[in-house]
Amino acid sequence: MTGNSPGASLPEALVAIVVLSVGLGSVASLTRMSAAALVRARALDETHAALHSFIDSASAAGVRPSAGARDLAFGRLAWNVPAAAGAEATARFEHDALPAPVEFAFAVRAGP
Repeated sequence: MTGNSPGASLPEALVAIVVLSVGLGSVASLTRMSAAALVRARALDETHAALHSFIDSASAAGVRPSAGARDLAFGRLAWNVPAAAGAEATARFEHDALPAPVEFAFAVRAGP
């Protein structure tokens, strides 16, 4: 047989399959990483929104000592607000999609 026959040879086809497989594997890996990053970003947004909402509510109410926890749709909010003005209060949120809780510390101010 001559080397000028139409079509692709077996080695060419195998190289094309390997190149295509590597490319598809890379796309699948990037898609998985992007999806995980999106889930984490959304979880952080929800966590920060819950914590800021709580801190805004606690600040507006003035000094009201309290400690407790509350379950929300996507995690658990816990807080400790001491009675003394100027004392450090904490609010902590454990989101179901995050590996570690996020905690904010803020100062208690005197009421009106």
